[in-house]
Amino acid sequence: MKRRIIGIAAVASVAALTAAAFALSAQAAPWQQAAAPASTEAPAVLEAATNAVPAEEPVALDPMSADYNPYTDPASPDYVTPVAKAAWYAKDAVVRKCMTDLGLGYETAPWWLGGSAQPRGLDHNQSIDWLIGYSGANFMQPTGVPEESGCSGLLALIDAGTVAAPPVPVPADPVGLPTERQTWLAFDQLVRDCMTERGVEYLYWEWWNPEYQTPFDPLSLEPMIPAARPLDLNDEQIAAWEFALNGDAGAGAEYRWEDAGCHGYAVHASGNDNMH
Repeated sequence: MKRRIIGIAAVASVAALTAAAFALSAQAAPWQQAAAPASTEAPAVLEAATNAVPAEEPVALDPMSADYNPYTDPASPDYVTPVAKAAWYAKDAVVRKCMTDLGLGYETAPWWLGGSAQPRGLDHNQSIDWLIGYSGANFMQPTGVPEESGCSGLLALIDAGTVAAPPVPVPADPVGLPTERQTWLAFDQLVRDCMTERGVEYLYWEWWNPEYQTPFDPLSLEPMIPAARPLDLNDEQIAAWEFALNGDAGAGAEYRWEDAGCHGYAVHASGNDNMH
C-alpha cells in the first residue's frame, strides 16, 4: 500500500480533467535522443547508499499507530533499504532533468515519505501541461508504452537498461515530517468536520487498521459499505450521505471544488487541487 492516501492528489481527480487531446512541445522527447549506455556503476550506488546519513527520528513501536512509518522501520517487511533509496534517487534525477528540460517544475518527493512531484499552486491549464509532460498526452488512458508515457516513461527504460541513471548523492530522510497516516488523518478530519457542519455523520476510521475494516466476502452480493458511513441508514439517507461527501462537480475546466462535496472541500483546503 505505497500510495493509499485517499483523495489526496495533485489535482482534484482524474474525472475533473478534460478528455481533450493534447500534444507535447516540438522539443524532441528524451527517448528520441541518443540513449546513454546502461549504467555499470552499481558499486557507486551502493557506496552512496552506505554513506547516506541515517535519519535520527525514532521509529514508533506500535505498527498500528498513526506516527508509525513501515517504510522507515528496519523491522518491517516494507522497509525501504538504503540501496533501494539510492536507486530511487538516481532514477528520480533523470525524470527531474527531463521535466526541467520541458520547462516544467518538479519536486523530489520520495514515495516512502509521501508528497507529490507536482508543484502546488498550478492552475488548471498548468496542471494539464504538467501531467502531459510527466505521463504523456494519453495520461487519462495510459498505454503503458514508455515512449508514450512522458518523462515517467524513462523509469521503464532505465529498468530495461536502455537509459542510464548515474548515482547521485542520497540525502538523509528529513526529520519531523508527518507520516503518510498522519497526513491522511488530517485530511479525513477536514472531511469529517465538513460533514458534521452539514448535519451528516462521518465515522472515524483508519485505512491501515483492520479494526476499522469490514472483512471481504467474495461470495457476498451486497456492496461494500464505506468505513466512514454509518450502518443504519436507509436508501434516502445513503443518497444524502453520498451527495454530502462527493457533491456533483463538473468535469475538466468546469470543475468547481465548491460543488464537489466535503471531499472536494478537503482537497481544496489541504492545498491539493489546482484551484488556488
